[in-house]
Amino acid sequence: MNKAFDFLDEISKNWKLDGWEENPKYFYFSEEVKRILSGEISFVIGRKGSGKSTISKNIIQNNSNEVVKNISFYKMPYDEIERLGIKDTYEMVLFWKYIIYSELCFMINENSEIKENNKLFKHLFSTENPFKEIIKIKNLAIKTPLFSAEVSFDEKKYTINELVDKMETIIFNEKLNKRYFLFFDELDSGFDINRFDNYLGIIKGLLKSIAFIKRELIIGSKNKFNVSPIAFIRDDIYDNIYDNDKAKWEDKIIYISWDEKSIMKMLNHRICAMDLCNAKEVDFNTSWLKICNDKLNKNCSFEGFKNLSRQTQYRPRDYIKFLAIASRIALDNKARKINKHYLNQANREFSEYLLKEMKDELHVYIPNIDVIFSIIQEITFETNSNKFTIGDFKEKLDERKIKNEYLNTLNYLFRFGVIGNYDNNTNKVYFSFRNNQLSINTKQSFIIHPGLRKALQIYS
Repeated sequence: MNKAFDFLDEISKNWKLDGWEENPKYFYFSEEVKRILSGEISFVIGRKGSGKSTISKNIIQNNSNEVVKNISFYKMPYDEIERLGIKDTYEMVLFWKYIIYSELCFMINENSEIKENNKLFKHLFSTENPFKEIIKIKNLAIKTPLFSAEVSFDEKKYTINELVDKMETIIFNEKLNKRYFLFFDELDSGFDINRFDNYLGIIKGLLKSIAFIKRELIIGSKNKFNVSPIAFIRDDIYDNIYDNDKAKWEDKIIYISWDEKSIMKMLNHRICAMDLCNAKEVDFNTSWLKICNDKLNKNCSFEGFKNLSRQTQYRPRDYIKFLAIASRIALDNKARKINKHYLNQANREFSEYLLKEMKDELHVYIPNIDVIFSIIQEITFETNSNKFTIGDFKEKLDERKIKNEYLNTLNYLFRFGVIGNYDNNTNKVYFSFRNNQLSINTKQSFIIHPGLRKALQIYS
């Protein structure tokens, strides 16, 4: 088989949307990893599909000098946490300090770095699940408030607050020969609009406890860069967290954001990783032509790549998905490379994928998101346009007697890139994923994202 076929076969089969399933050779975030391993970062923030989980996976699998554990919120016992009777933010922070310190002490103990005279902690941290431990403590003292409940050991009794203080002493003062990283990932699991406030309260407590621990470590511990709890969180969830100290967290944050230039660098790395360039990275123009018959326009940009980019939201997973589809189509036609025709053919399937992605992200904010998309379709069919006004939208909601607050609904659609603003005077288009500082402008028209139009049957 011609080697060009192998390249397309590799893209179609092994370029994965889930970073946990991908070959490490495609990993691109080396600078972000360095910052995380410096021990100074508390939060990694970005859109779904921006690469947060890929970073945590790479660190877990490829850094033998550090002890790293990942806690996925897929396994989070939300119902049990809510039944603990935690009353306020202070208690939620204390709860999370107990969880974080328990996990860290377990990790340190597993590496034989806790002194033998800490018998209490040898006993407590023989389990790897502090959530079950704290629920058990509460169940043993059903009529007692959680933070007044006591644990008995060697004829002594300890409240959770006292246990937290003792664990903090160990973590801050033990001489650690290894470095310990505790990741909290997939925090959007369990994100339910019907429990929105409870969910945000749990997440806020986690973030505040991480920020507190990081600050106290830096101020008063010789282990300040040896112990790092870090949360990987979606930007829309983070934006819903309000706290007086939030501005102080900024220098401890990595924001994962993308534009066309950074996407080109990422794709260049991935293409070169397939040994197309003799294991040596070259410029994007060279590597792109290895997989795609494309031509430069008068602005020295590839026409096919520009058209592809217009269908995406500048997320790595969008490009990975689109190119996997186009590669499969090219292979089905026994072509050696992708071309403009196959990219156009891939639009339909990609559009269906992107619409599903948007529905999955938005349904927690707009439970009747399917109805909202049908309204957008109806407006565009009637106007024979891919644009509409705030008046068009409000009128259609009223006509169908739908109770959504129209401004909130439009805000979410704009925030997630389903719609952008269209300036009728300049013909310029503004999407939030191109500039995350943008706010919706209700005085301008709205335009449907190009990548959604085929799935929504909007052809104008």
